[in-house]
Amino acid sequence: MTARTFIAAFDLEREPEALARSASVLTGRIGGHLVGLTTIHELQYHPSIRAHITQEFARQFLDQQLARVENIRSEFAAAATKEGVAHEWRFGHGGGQPQVDQLIAHGRTADVVIVERPAEKYDQSYDLHEQLIRSIGRPVLLVPQEFEIADRPSSAVIGWSETREATRAAFDALTLLEKGASVTLLHVGDMRAHELAQGPINALAAALDRHGMKVTVSHRDAGKDRVSDVIQQEALETGAELIATGAFGHSRTYDLVIGAATRHIMCETKLPLLLSK
Repeated sequence: MTARTFIAAFDLEREPEALARSASVLTGRIGGHLVGLTTIHELQYHPSIRAHITQEFARQFLDQQLARVENIRSEFAAAATKEGVAHEWRFGHGGGQPQVDQLIAHGRTADVVIVERPAEKYDQSYDLHEQLIRSIGRPVLLVPQEFEIADRPSSAVIGWSETREATRAAFDALTLLEKGASVTLLHVGDMRAHELAQGPINALAAALDRHGMKVTVSHRDAGKDRVSDVIQQEALETGAELIATGAFGHSRTYDLVIGAATRHIMCETKLPLLLSK
């Protein structure tokens, strides 16, 4: 089970070099095809100032974005060529279609979508990431800006619970991991003795083992810690190169009011993070 088509989606507001190199290295090690993608923003303004937006201003805004797109395309092509990766470039200009809808439409044609993780909670970048993850139907790999993937991951922590999202994450991770990778299946929460012995996490471990993975099952009680912190601590202690977990298992309203483990980990992780919904 190996991914073949990757899409690296670039943000016009961020420098592209690190993401281009990470996506090229990962795709090259797996032997896949890499698509570079960027979309431009529509000019947004309040109707009350419509009369003050001149055609010249609108043209300059578009020209600035197009120049930025060309810079990103050049950096992407250079990184992919250096790694010897089969690649192509796509430019989304939806003519009024929201940017996230353009990303989703392209991203649904890939095995994995790779993006740079949001800088912080609640900024424009975070909201776009959340909409993308909730709606795309494909696993999304978030790479921290300060991190560069150097090889196919040979170790991972997979956050596990009895949910659709966590199940998808466990098997989606197989598309990225090196054969024979060390995998820690981590359950965070209180479990009784018979559940530990007979729970589905053990059957899942056996299933991953049949794919050639070296699997360890780990149970941790979060106590007063956030689940996201426990997952990251497990990754640190095991020397994991990848974290995979289900994303946004509740409604947007619930997550907004109660808080979401996904929100914390996607904005704080220091490792590549694979999220499945």
